[in-house]
Amino acid sequence: MGSTARKRGVLVTGGCSGIGRAVVEAHCAAGDQVVVLDRDPPMSALPPGAELVLGDVTSAGDNAAAVRALLATAGRIDHFVGNAGIHDGGFSLADTPPQDLGRIMRRVLDVDVVGYALGARACLDQLMETGGCMTFTLSDASFMVAGNGAGLAYATAKHAALGLVRHLAAELAPRVRVNECVSS
Repeated sequence: MGSTARKRGVLVTGGCSGIGRAVVEAHCAAGDQVVVLDRDPPMSALPPGAELVLGDVTSAGDNAAAVRALLATAGRIDHFVGNAGIHDGGFSLADTPPQDLGRIMRRVLDVDVVGYALGARACLDQLMETGGCMTFTLSDASFMVAGNGAGLAYATAKHAALGLVRHLAAELAPRVRVNECVSS
């Protein structure tokens, strides 16, 4: 990449491990400037070109802090990757004590859906300026509910996240592209 190459600014939630980490590594290898918003530090150092902001995706303030950090280093936001998520352990309605059901459902929906919406909103103004894009990682639980280990809360959250992606794609087109990435 020559000295005139423009670095893209990329914000990845949940980028310290798993799919998110692979996304961070790929963007850094391409010469992009990446900010990772994650609640836990990585097990090993992030690659050069990536900066960590410790925080919770369910906090509008933490999402805004990640946006500020990316603007400070890259001066722009070109890509938002909503990746942070939690699993419910595969619980079923019948096997869950009623006193635990609401707490489990709320936590998974907060992280896996509300966290996506808060991250998207935090990046929106910048993405409208750059004509950027949003990518949200989903799972096969976003279109099937059996045989994949997903429980009630996780399957519900991933179906809701798919609805969020489809809504944002329609609402923000053509200025901001919105896509999902499905993994199993």
